[in-house]
Amino acid sequence: ERQRVGQLRFEWIDGAPASQGDLDTLQEKFGALPPAYVQWITSTTHHTLKVVDGDDEEVYALLSASEALQKHEEFVGWIHLHDDNAPEFAQEIHQLIRDAGIDPLRMLPIVGGSWTPDCFMLRTDGPHAGTVYFWGHEEIPTFIPIVASVDQLFAGLVAQAHAGQTFVL
Repeated sequence: ERQRVGQLRFEWIDGAPASQGDLDTLQEKFGALPPAYVQWITSTTHHTLKVVDGDDEEVYALLSASEALQKHEEFVGWIHLHDDNAPEFAQEIHQLIRDAGIDPLRMLPIVGGSWTPDCFMLRTDGPHAGTVYFWGHEEIPTFIPIVASVDQLFAGLVAQAHAGQTFVL
């Protein structure tokens, strides 16, 4: 295991910066955005982290503004998937979200992939604004806190990989 972890490779991929129009659109929907997120999405560096583990790799890509908005629509759809066909289950899901103190409409998807609805989400409201959570569609919709600030996300994923547990989207 130590040898495998010692052979991990980390690749950084740059990307296109968000425009002021992109930021305005995100702020209209999600309110004030944490400065660390604004700095990241408007820069060109470290938009994607690729963790290469032998023949396997995991890719964590910063979502563009349009991708984030699209993923948010998809996410809201998943949250309401069972509203009509399984109302008791849907009520349980919505209660769990309320109990967590999270407003799904204020959770901004920031890192994910087109192959899965699972993603890392930035909380944009409340006392924990700025915290990054993981949301997975196969779990009863709960939000797992990952790091306290968006600028810690990729460093946290690298540390987790070095600890032998690459986070799988």
